[in-house]
Amino acid sequence: MRHTADTLRRTIASDLRVAFNNDDRATAAGVDARVIVGHVLGLAPGQLAVMADKDIAPAQAERALGMARRRAEGIPVGRLLGRQDFYGLDLELGAATLIPRPDTETVVDAALAFVDEGGSRDRRVRALDLGTGAGGILLALADNVPGLVGVGIDISEDAVATAAANAVACALAGRVTFAVGDWGGAVAERFDVVVANPPYIASDAIASLQPEVRDHEPRQALDGGPDGLAAYRAILPDLDRLVADGGAAFVEIGFDQADAVTRRAEALGWRARVHQDLAGRDRVVALRR
Repeated sequence: MRHTADTLRRTIASDLRVAFNNDDRATAAGVDARVIVGHVLGLAPGQLAVMADKDIAPAQAERALGMARRRAEGIPVGRLLGRQDFYGLDLELGAATLIPRPDTETVVDAALAFVDEGGSRDRRVRALDLGTGAGGILLALADNVPGLVGVGIDISEDAVATAAANAVACALAGRVTFAVGDWGGAVAERFDVVVANPPYIASDAIASLQPEVRDHEPRQALDGGPDGLAAYRAILPDLDRLVADGGAAFVEIGFDQADAVTRRAEALGWRARVHQDLAGRDRVVALRR
C-alpha cells in the first residue's frame, strides 16, 4: 500500500487504538503515531503537518509500521527510539535509565522558581542531582540557568555513562559532571539546589504496573522497598550536610507519599511544601530550613 506521511500516521494511530482496546494508552495513540512517523522521516512531530502529503518510500513505511507493531506489544516509544524529549532536551536513553516523564518536569519547575527567587540566573548556582539516571533534571536546570554548575550521582555505571553522553550532546559538559555513587554518601560539597527523583514504587506493587513500566524500565530505578520509602530514608538525613545555607532540596514523590515524606523531613528540621504536577497530583516535596 502506498502511503503519504498523513495516511501512514493515521493508519498507525488507528492500529494502536485497536491494539490497546481503548484503554488509557489508546488516548496517546495519535501522539505515538506522530512520533514514530516523524522519527522514521527524520522530522520533529510538529513538522509532520507541513509534510502531510509527502509520499513515503515503502521501506520507510514498513519501518514505521514495524515500530508500531512493537509499540502495540507494549514497548514504550522512548525505548523504540532510544531517546526521549525532556524539558526541551533530546536525551539518549540507556537500559539502566528510566524514560523521563512529563511529571518529573515538576521538579525542574520548582527548582527554577527557587533559583529565580535569588536573583539572576547568570549568578553561580551549584546543583546536585541524586539518582540522576539519564541526567534529565540536572541538564534541564543547566540549560535554563547559565550560571549553574552541577554534579549528577547514580549507582549505575551505565546510567552515568548515558548521562555524560547527554551532557556532551546538549553542549553542557563544561558545566555538569556525573559520577557513580550511592546517593550523597561520597559527596563532600554543599549545594544551593539538591534534586532527586528516587525509586518510590513499593516492591509488591511493581507487578501491578502497566507493562510499559513493569517490563521495560530498570527495576532498580523503580523499587522503593517494601513501603516505597527506602530512598527517602537514605536521602533526607543527608540533606543537612548537602544543602548549603539558604539552599533548598526538591524530591519527586509518588502521588500518595506527600504526607509520609513531609513528616520525615519536618522531623529532621526541614520546612516542606508540596508541588502538584499538571494533573493536580502531589509530585514534588520542596524542602528548606
